[in-house]
Amino acid sequence: MSERLKVAQVRAKDFKCIREVEITPAGGIVRISGAPGQGKTSILEAIEAGIAGGDKTLVRRGADRAEIFLSIGDLEISRKIPVRGRQTLRVKRDGLALTQGDGNALLKALFGPHIFRPIRWVQLAGDDSRGRKDRCRRQRDELLSAMPVRLMAEELMEAVEELGEDVLDAWREIRADVNYGDHGLMICRSLEAACYDTRKRCNAEVERAVRDLEQYQVTLGSPPEEDLEVLRGQTESAKRAYHMALGQVEARKTLRSRAEQLGRQIAREGADLPRRCVIDTQRAAVAERISTKEAEIEFLRGMLAKAETALDEARRQASEISDTERALDRLDGLRAELSELETSLDAGGEQDLEKMRKEIDEADRRVALRRAHEDHKQATHTVSMARARSERFDRLVKLFRDELPRRVVKRMNMPIDGLRIERDQVAIHGIPLHRLGTSEQIRVGVQVAIALNPAAGFVCVDGAESLGREGLDELRRITEELGIQLWMSEVAEEPAPDALVIRNGEISA
Repeated sequence: MSERLKVAQVRAKDFKCIREVEITPAGGIVRISGAPGQGKTSILEAIEAGIAGGDKTLVRRGADRAEIFLSIGDLEISRKIPVRGRQTLRVKRDGLALTQGDGNALLKALFGPHIFRPIRWVQLAGDDSRGRKDRCRRQRDELLSAMPVRLMAEELMEAVEELGEDVLDAWREIRADVNYGDHGLMICRSLEAACYDTRKRCNAEVERAVRDLEQYQVTLGSPPEEDLEVLRGQTESAKRAYHMALGQVEARKTLRSRAEQLGRQIAREGADLPRRCVIDTQRAAVAERISTKEAEIEFLRGMLAKAETALDEARRQASEISDTERALDRLDGLRAELSELETSLDAGGEQDLEKMRKEIDEADRRVALRRAHEDHKQATHTVSMARARSERFDRLVKLFRDELPRRVVKRMNMPIDGLRIERDQVAIHGIPLHRLGTSEQIRVGVQVAIALNPAAGFVCVDGAESLGREGLDELRRITEELGIQLWMSEVAEEPAPDALVIRNGEISA
């Protein structure tokens, strides 16, 4: 299209605070004046909504729908935005009606995704220095979003692979659906957000690991040279030795008790028995008497009954002697057992249980110290791994926030000569836009807006009173120089003679 399209007519009804307006501009400048809240800005927004569409929030309160009609060049655009239901669009070109889909596609092709507001954009990063960095980024992003550029999957993966295999592994953890039909910078921002969220979770893991590490701080000195299994073995050996010694002590107590018992038993039973020499004498005497009695039996058959009685008595006495001998033998055995117990007790000595208990405590302390060092070592490793993982996602965040967008921007054709993206801000011939004078800002803003919308023959400027007289003169000069139609709104106590005055959402006569 050789000639830019200018707005020949605007009609709006029930749009924001507009009741109903109709404007048919007579010249290249359409100046809309009025008090705040009367509908000045709404007229400019109606032009934008007629081209790009909008939602139910644009419908005036109490109305069922907003209606917009635009005549732009050879186009007639009718759009209705209802409170309920879907909006409708009708586009005619040279009197020929298009389908709604074709109409939408044509408007996007002619005017881009949105109408660029040059003055608001070019002055976005000015004024207060607070928050300027974020406003510079927004200014940059608005410019870039109006300049479509694609990011290919191969380019994205190549950039990730350049960071190394470990970062590539981290990239595989990112859960993000990439639509390569989107603007390249939108892809970068969505991937930056996904990597940022994952890095945030990693940083939370780092914080937890650091807290765990603080619980394992070693304050007992250097760890033992032996590893944990050896120290545990030493502890078990010390415990076994202690319990064996404890068993021996209990056994000696039992032996002492048994020895004392035997001593008492020996004393008691020995007192009741005659000595062995007396028994021997008695044995000889009894044998002699038996012999005498047997001889008498041979010669004194007549005294058999008496002799047999005497013999029975002698045999009874012999039996008692045998019982006494067995009792003496048992006493001898008990004395021998007592002697052995006394020898065993004398040979065993006393066990130093307190010393052995301290040895167990020392072994337990060494095991605890080694375990603390092992836990500390593991916690340190966990912190190191968590930080390394977080660092990999941090590198991905920087890739999608800085490096890859720079590559995308590098191959973009800027709308005007000298315009560049320098880090987070937009500059013209090396000077950031917010450092330009008002006239220079206006000239750059309008030039950029026209370059980004090659079919559009008009620009919209809201709040033109803030530009001052010099700024307004420059705005008129640059639009006339470029042959562009200017639509501007201003708050004015005394509207200019050529201004359209709006009150309560209607053009005042």
